[in-house]
Amino acid sequence: MNNIEEALNDLLRKNVDAAKGFEKAAEEVSSPTLQSIFKEKAQVRIQFAKTLSSEIAMHGEAPEIEGNLKGDIHRIWMDIRAAISTQEDETIIAECIRGEEGALEEYDSVLEEAELYATTRALILNQKAAVQKTLQKLHDLEGRGTQRTSAAYEPQALPTTMK
Repeated sequence: MNNIEEALNDLLRKNVDAAKGFEKAAEEVSSPTLQSIFKEKAQVRIQFAKTLSSEIAMHGEAPEIEGNLKGDIHRIWMDIRAAISTQEDETIIAECIRGEEGALEEYDSVLEEAELYATTRALILNQKAAVQKTLQKLHDLEGRGTQRTSAAYEPQALPTTMK
């Protein structure tokens, strides 16, 4: 497996974990509005995973669909925090924010380190932009708006030299 497929499989696992995390969040919150938002975000991340699986297969590799231990631990931590918090919905939102910030770091890492084909780079940039929008929405729900959004998560321009 080469650098591109490894990077894409990392993103695939991250999206599987994110979908499971949003599904868990939808189960844990009391607000029907939040339940709906989290279910929608889970479906988006499932679609991202399907797209990444197809991209990996196009490169001649088998997608590694299973999530990872880090994602499992994050969901367990979400349960623990919700159980001890008196403001359960806000706690779940905070954990979703943490997960999406981690996802952006993963996307940034792939964009910086992997030698990507132009079409693959465009796919990853589009997914990253959607994750950024989700993060902003979560911050808005949390009541912080743009205060915590880092400049590091601004959309990146496509480089002019690619494979």
